[in-house]
Amino acid sequence: MKPLMHSPAPLGLEAGARMFALALLLGSVRPGIAAPAFPEFPYPATEKVNRLTFTAFDTETTGFDPHGDRIVEIGAVRFTLGGEIVATNWLINPCRHIPRYLKSVHGITDEMVRNAPVFGEVYPCFLQFCKGTLLLAHNAGFDVSFINAELQRAGLTSPSLPVLDTLRIFRTWYPASPSHSLPSLVKWLRLPHGRFHRAGNDAYYVALIFRQYSAGQLESLRDLLSDAGERVLWISPQ
Repeated sequence: MKPLMHSPAPLGLEAGARMFALALLLGSVRPGIAAPAFPEFPYPATEKVNRLTFTAFDTETTGFDPHGDRIVEIGAVRFTLGGEIVATNWLINPCRHIPRYLKSVHGITDEMVRNAPVFGEVYPCFLQFCKGTLLLAHNAGFDVSFINAELQRAGLTSPSLPVLDTLRIFRTWYPASPSHSLPSLVKWLRLPHGRFHRAGNDAYYVALIFRQYSAGQLESLRDLLSDAGERVLWISPQ
C-alpha cells in the first residue's frame, strides 16, 4: 500500500540509441546520485517490446517514511506480453511494530512477520526472480525509495536496476479513467479482481493492466519510455 498522487538477458546499447539513453539517464530520479554515475540503460531504445520480459513489483510497509519505516512485504510478477506470468511474494520481518491503521489496510500483522526473514535475506531472492527483466511499479518512487533505504540500512550491494513508473504510463494510456489508482483502473477496465493492498496482488494487477493495453499497441522500448514521460528511477544502494 502506498499513497497515490491524484526473460531475455540485458542487451548492450546500440550506437544509435546511446544519445537517447543518455537523455533518459540525465532525466532520471535517484536522490543523492549525480547523473554521470548512472549506468547505461540495459536495453536499446529500438528493442521490440514484445521481446522483453517484465517484472511488476510492489511493497507493503510500516508507514510512509523510507528513512524511519520498514518494508513488510515484497510482491513480484514476472511476465511477457503474450506468454508467461509467474507470481511470488515474500513477507519480511521489519523488526518493529506494525501500526494498527496499516494493519487495517494491508492486513499484515506482527504475528505474520515475527518469524519471517529480514530484508537482507529476502533481497537476493528478489534479485534472482527479476534477473534479465525490466522492472515496473505503480507510483514507483515510493517502492524504489523504500528498497534503496533498506539496502543502505542493511549495507547490501546491488546492481543498479531501472524501474518504470506505471502510474505515469497508465495516465498516458488511460486518460479517460476517473482515477489511476489500481482499484479504479481494474474496475474501469472491467478486469477480474479480488483483494487489493497486498504486494503480490497489486503487482499482479499492474501486470494485468499493462498487458491489457500494450499487446499490439507498442512497437519499441522507445514508445514505452515516451509513455513513461522519459523518466527512469533506479534501485541502487548508493
